Amino acid sequence: MLRRPAFAIAATMVVGVLVGIVLLGRQAESWVALGNDLRQFEAKSVSRVKILVWIKYRYVGDQGEDNICVTANAVSSDGSQYRDTVYGIAPVHVGAGTASVAITKRHGKTPGVSEAVRVCLQKGSTGAPFYCETYSYHHSWSENVPGELPSRNEIGGFAIPIDADETVVRVNYAYTGDHGIDNVRMVAFAFQRNREQVPGTYPVPVKIKTGYGTAMLTIRRASGYPRAARDKLRVCMITPEGRAFSCDEFPKY
Repeated sequence: MLRRPAFAIAATMVVGVLVGIVLLGRQAESWVALGNDLRQFEAKSVSRVKILVWIKYRYVGDQGEDNICVTANAVSSDGSQYRDTVYGIAPVHVGAGTASVAITKRHGKTPGVSEAVRVCLQKGSTGAPFYCETYSYHHSWSENVPGELPSRNEIGGFAIPIDADETVVRVNYAYTGDHGIDNVRMVAFAFQRNREQVPGTYPVPVKIKTGYGTAMLTIRRASGYPRAARDKLRVCMITPEGRAFSCDEFPKY
């Protein structure tokens, strides 16, 4: 039989354990009540084709304990993912921590500046995000800083089929002004697999300006020519004298 002092000590210990359990339960409830969170965003532009992102996260486990990720996207001014970039992804666990992800570019040819970085918690590498925050962060996807002229001429973009008689190619470009500032144009050609121009097609020139911009280039098909498959699109800048420079090719779309 326990002596009175020992019994009192034991009772006190039991009460302490029970209080601890209650407090831990309340802390767990408080943790869940706080909810998922992303904060203390940091980013660094390490090159013209990569942004490194660091983010502190809190994940309360409401979407399961496994296969949860933090993702980061470069965002354009309209809120869409910046063209040709690939979002970064890093696995996370229930609790709090810091995640580091890299946003990269498929290639370095589409010039311009993204306006923000969108960071999300999502289930799996391809699942729908369930918690996101967007942070203002400007990154130049070329060898320049925002507001400066490009250091070299570049073309990047994609084609949009309109109908049987014309194709519209939407491209981003960077023009340094090295061929003058007046009457510099851009054109797009449709080529077949044998690298010959698609019969009956012809470009509609569009004037471009020094700096960064977007051009809508039309390829038309003359009447009387049958529709023919194209294998590549060739886009060129044209000097005022009509000489092509800074050309690039894109596979068919």
